[in-house]
Amino acid sequence: MIKSLYKIENEILDNVTETKLSLVFDDFTISGDKIIAESFELNNSILDESEFKLGGCIVSQMNVSLINVSENLSGKKVKVYIEQSYNTNILYPSNELFPTTVLLPMTTIKSCTSCIFTGYVYSVKCENNRNIKKVIAFDDMYRLSQIYCKDWFYNWVYHRYEDSKPGQSITVGELMNAILDHVEIPTISFGLGNFFNMLKELKFDYKLIESTINSKATLADLFNACCELNACFAIFNGSGDLKFKTLYDTPLITQDKANISTYSNLTFEDYTMKPITLISFPYSKDKTFKYGSSEKGSYYQSDNIITRCCTDIGEIVTAFHDNKSHNYIFNNVYVYRPYSADIFGRYWIEAGDVVSIPTCYNDVTEVNSFVFTRTLKGINGMTCTISAKGVEFLGKDELINE
Repeated sequence: MIKSLYKIENEILDNVTETKLSLVFDDFTISGDKIIAESFELNNSILDESEFKLGGCIVSQMNVSLINVSENLSGKKVKVYIEQSYNTNILYPSNELFPTTVLLPMTTIKSCTSCIFTGYVYSVKCENNRNIKKVIAFDDMYRLSQIYCKDWFYNWVYHRYEDSKPGQSITVGELMNAILDHVEIPTISFGLGNFFNMLKELKFDYKLIESTINSKATLADLFNACCELNACFAIFNGSGDLKFKTLYDTPLITQDKANISTYSNLTFEDYTMKPITLISFPYSKDKTFKYGSSEKGSYYQSDNIITRCCTDIGEIVTAFHDNKSHNYIFNNVYVYRPYSADIFGRYWIEAGDVVSIPTCYNDVTEVNSFVFTRTLKGINGMTCTISAKGVEFLGKDELINE
């Protein structure tokens, strides 16, 4: 979540006087008077499937309609800023008291500005009224999703083995850096932190890459597989920085929980997802490595395209529980309740956040869950819809057949 806004949540929600949107390009800015405010829509997700899956790497999309804009927008980088002015004290009714940027009796007007999207314009289309242009922009994950990876992946692994010293290894972290370097996305310092498989060796057989990887697989699929091996999700935040979301608690992570006190709609399931007790990853194309117990729980089944090309994945898979008080997937780590909620204009809530939402029921007094998908719509009457899809048992049929 955007923490600076989260601290003044109540003031923004209760005392907003004005909301503005602006689109900032490298050489010009489109201000609110040329933006059809209620056409604005922004979608962000780390998981949009019906069943829980690690990895993420989902493209964020921004839609907006502009009027009387003559500049060429196609292909340009854009940053979207939202600015809100709000009262910081109680404002009593008066015929002579109006909001301004100066101190007035009993009230002070303040403002906050946040960048909520950074991406590139990929589509500009005129509507029936040709003065209106509908703009669609995607973040940098779109670039990863548009490049087929099979040939690059094969050649990179082949040359790392053939051109380097005998015994040269490839780690998960090195592969992640190579993917980002290939598309010229600034490589960040991953660090060890909670990336428990970053330094683990990927024991590739490059011939398996040729026979196993689908020709339509993309760099986003490959990066998704890397993130899955570290039990995390990758997403570009509003400022355009690549971030990794981990939803489990460890000594190195303190999860911020957003407590949602008001909403216009809330639906949720009667169940929470059962604890994961068994995980399964493919290797050597069609073989399977299982770890854990299949009794009384969910069965997490991976179709990881990286491990399919490895001859040995035991060390990588067992690291999901290293028996040193770290637990990255088993037991109650991902016990969440599927739900959907409309929570008004809380644009500072982001995909990957943890939420707690009170209900009016006695049997389920709170919905404690994750934000897997967030959709913002409109500006002056902005709605924010958050949700988490899911099922009670992962891999239920396979568990029955064990």
